Amino acid sequence: MNLANLQPQVVRMPADGSSAGTHLCPSATMNRSKTDIIVLALLLFFGVTSFSDISENGLEEAVLPAWFRLSSSVIRWALFAIISAIALSRFSTYKKNFTKPLWHFVFFYGILALLSLTNEEILRYAIMTLACIFVPLHVAYAIRVYGFSHILRILWLVVAILTIFSAIVSISKTGGLSSGRYTGITQNPNSWVGINIFFCIISLAAFVDKGLSIPFKKTLTTGMLLFTMLTQLLAGSRNGLVAIVVLFSVFLITTRKLKYLLIALVVGGTVLMVFETVGSDSTSRIFNISSAVNDTGRGELWDTALQAAAHHPLVGCGTDSRGAETGSGNIHNMYVALILMCGYFIGSLLGIIFICGAIRVLLKKTTALPQDKRILYYIIGSYPLILVLMAAGEDAPLGVGSPWFIYLLLSLGMIGGLQLSIPRTPFPIHTPKR
Repeated sequence: MNLANLQPQVVRMPADGSSAGTHLCPSATMNRSKTDIIVLALLLFFGVTSFSDISENGLEEAVLPAWFRLSSSVIRWALFAIISAIALSRFSTYKKNFTKPLWHFVFFYGILALLSLTNEEILRYAIMTLACIFVPLHVAYAIRVYGFSHILRILWLVVAILTIFSAIVSISKTGGLSSGRYTGITQNPNSWVGINIFFCIISLAAFVDKGLSIPFKKTLTTGMLLFTMLTQLLAGSRNGLVAIVVLFSVFLITTRKLKYLLIALVVGGTVLMVFETVGSDSTSRIFNISSAVNDTGRGELWDTALQAAAHHPLVGCGTDSRGAETGSGNIHNMYVALILMCGYFIGSLLGIIFICGAIRVLLKKTTALPQDKRILYYIIGSYPLILVLMAAGEDAPLGVGSPWFIYLLLSLGMIGGLQLSIPRTPFPIHTPKR
């Protein structure tokens, strides 16, 4: 995409929802080079985020060296500072991009920040609260300036590069797709599925978007979608399987085309049968539902956490208590972690706020959107719901550097920008008089 070729437009839109007025697109009042910086920062932020989840443990065994992870982390935080500075300097414009579901997540992390005033976790949750404000607004603004399809095309290209790179890294570690569990560029397949499901979402959106312009679109987007789905299953994670089921359930409910369901069943079933025949560890584990809790030690962690919370049922053990009370920084269940940290009442309330935020995204009325954009809205909007369900097996949404958290912000910004960039009724493009 040549960003320099994108021209500012003025579209005639209803100013107050009832009477027509003239609405100036942000690009018409903004220096083009500055908007280029906005989009470049966004895309780099998305690209380097995936590399930040490489576990510190076992780096000596990883294909990627330690300096690679450190560099990606430094770049990510530098980009976050740039995005925050841009958003803060233009907050009077950005605040128009606030959507109601976004407030749920701002309150969620904001309350955790308030509960952390007396310990060192205040920095973690304060940053996450600010990120919930700045990053989605920045994404929504970029989409309003350049259009959803233009941003999606670049994101899809980034996903394609990351997917190919991840396949090379994973195969070099295991010796092949059928050997061991697929981990991508991470050390943990459970971490990978939270990253890769967002890749699946971007791939599916690119497959559906009629406005997307890339060479050999149908072939490339179909191939990328099938490959990201395959690696999601080969991670051998039940969380990953749940994520795929939710994504395609939302997609099928929205499109109401059974042919996609039949294709998914045939392709997915064939792939799983082949890998089960060759004795893949991933397929044998993914369907062993009966031992989903006990074979990973999660049950013991949860029991320990809940027993500790029982001693402080009203106020919890503190937001810095996960490692001290359980001996593990990852309890593998965000909702149990909330009860441990905040007590039964506040912890349950926070869980409800998080869940309601995800549900509210999908319950948003989108009748004003064209049919193809409505489908895109629900595809991208499925990620918060997927995160709600996957959080029952991981507490990654509580990690300030977790790709799960950052992709949540990206998805909220994308649906916000998609929703706000489409007028409720079609109006002709209007060129202002000189």
